[in-house]
Amino acid sequence: MASLERCQPLLGTFVEISLRGDCSEDELLRLSSAAFAQIRLVDEAMSFHRPDSELSELNRNAAQRACLISPALREVLAEALWLSRLSGGLFDVSTAAKLVHNKQLPDPGIRVDRRANWEDIDLQGATVRFTRPLLIDLGGIAKGYAVDQAMQVIPEQIQCTINAGGDLRMNHWQGQRVGIRIPGSDQLRELPMCAAALASSVSLQTRNDVVIIDPRCGSAVEDPRSYSVFASTAMRADGLTKIAVLGQRRGDGELLRRAGGIALIIDADGEVTELSGPTGVPEPQALAACS
Repeated sequence: MASLERCQPLLGTFVEISLRGDCSEDELLRLSSAAFAQIRLVDEAMSFHRPDSELSELNRNAAQRACLISPALREVLAEALWLSRLSGGLFDVSTAAKLVHNKQLPDPGIRVDRRANWEDIDLQGATVRFTRPLLIDLGGIAKGYAVDQAMQVIPEQIQCTINAGGDLRMNHWQGQRVGIRIPGSDQLRELPMCAAALASSVSLQTRNDVVIIDPRCGSAVEDPRSYSVFASTAMRADGLTKIAVLGQRRGDGELLRRAGGIALIIDADGEVTELSGPTGVPEPQALAACS
């Protein structure tokens, strides 16, 4: 039984791939290289930071004309708009302009309409048009999609774990456990995997944490707790972490379940609460079901 662990800087973070299987180390190396290549393709197409990416081209042109997009970008954008409709706009990829204003994203020099939101993104088949000038940042869900695409090239008989800065997916996840960092600490809270993918997020104005913008008011959310969501894909799990943060503030955690996610909150003491369940429960029902 051969095993291999590799790490590469991609997607603005470090991507770790672990493989184990009844084959040669050379075969595992080939598979890991193929997985990294898939991640690189997504990064090149959907990065807000790359002026030559397909996403940047869309941001420059879609307010003037309908733009033809690739099947991959269409899949991610369709997921983003589905999450926006589901959450009533809590998830909104058009908050990029606010992140540019806060100097959390580079300024592409594009004038936007401050009234614009996700409803101004008109996706029709393989074309996109912005009905108001706006900026899209696919950010975390593109990262999750890259993890999902990388997993597609790994044969089922090979045990694989891919972790891209908190967006994690396993192909043999049943019975596995995962460590999630306790906020403000280097310690990990070990939890059972409840689905194939897991995404975790802390919304703080620090160098290392993701800042989540509340699209209803345009301000950054300050919440020191960790929000973790289990789902069937890394793209879905990542998108639902944003809804978990904002939905919890609104008191509506049940929509996470409707989207097929299990959302957990971890506080600075390492206590775990299920978002859609009663508060103050050390071991949520969802975890008991996964154990």
